[in-house]
Amino acid sequence: MDSKKITEVHLTLVTSHKMEVEGVTLAEHKEVKTVDRPGSGNLSKVQSHKRQIGNKSLTVWDENGKRIEKTEMSVDEVTKFEAEWTKMWRPQLTNQLIKDDE
Repeated sequence: MDSKKITEVHLTLVTSHKMEVEGVTLAEHKEVKTVDRPGSGNLSKVQSHKRQIGNKSLTVWDENGKRIEKTEMSVDEVTKFEAEWTKMWRPQLTNQLIKDDE
């Protein structure tokens, strides 16, 4: 009986950040999943990126170059959301914050 051994390497990187600006909570969650089959030349990559301002959110998936958006906002609301995000999202990590978290 001929058996083939298939090896896959899975890597998942996750980052989450949350901050409050002018009384409004902003949150960001990013996830990148990579699956590689060494020697096959077959690499799969899926990225998800969720941004949230208050109770509004926008999630974007990118699977091997194909972009998919998920939101309950209209196109105009998404445009405004992205502009507001760019204006408000200014994370700063200070040495004191790092020290306090230890």
